[in-house]
Amino acid sequence: QGSLGDCYYLASLASLSESDPGLIRESITSLGDGTYAVRYYRSGAEVYLRIDADLPGSYARLTPDGEIWVMLMEKAYAFFRYGQNSYSSIEGGWMSNVVTEITGATSSTRWSGGTAASLASYIESNLAAGHSITAGSYSSPASPIVGSHAYMIKSIEGTGDAAMITVYNPWGVDGRSWDSNYNDGLLTLTVAQFQAAFSATVLCNA
Repeated sequence: QGSLGDCYYLASLASLSESDPGLIRESITSLGDGTYAVRYYRSGAEVYLRIDADLPGSYARLTPDGEIWVMLMEKAYAFFRYGQNSYSSIEGGWMSNVVTEITGATSSTRWSGGTAASLASYIESNLAAGHSITAGSYSSPASPIVGSHAYMIKSIEGTGDAAMITVYNPWGVDGRSWDSNYNDGLLTLTVAQFQAAFSATVLCNA
């Protein structure tokens, strides 16, 4: 994520690319003339946008492998979301809308309350089923989580109160000092820490 406030979009894109990379490959294709076709969904209907590769460097960045697909999909979303054709129009949002717009499938939001065991079981079973899950943080969570920010839920290890949840910050770095590798964007939390930091999770039903 660059300077644009679209963490909700990039966290969703990161999660979907990990849970179903084939779906992302189907969402964007080169047209062979320097332009690309990107597919979104509106009210269940496919919408295709044709964009060029003139990309501002201040917004989404290259992937670690030097790929530009994230930047291209973000640019197409700036055209698609409200039809305003501007990056500023995609600042601020919630992940449930994005996953539906990318996949055409429904989403489910689960508040982070309840027992640690029930939340851990929910996350574990849905990750195992291949679903994309993201999480939105409270406005002032404890370190290391950034406030009012979206993260991808990458994995969970263990069960119940002893489970450890690893989340990914779309900034590509941790954002707050927490572990020995600040530059990987990965943060591992107990379920209690997760519940204290995140208000809700968003599941893609694709």
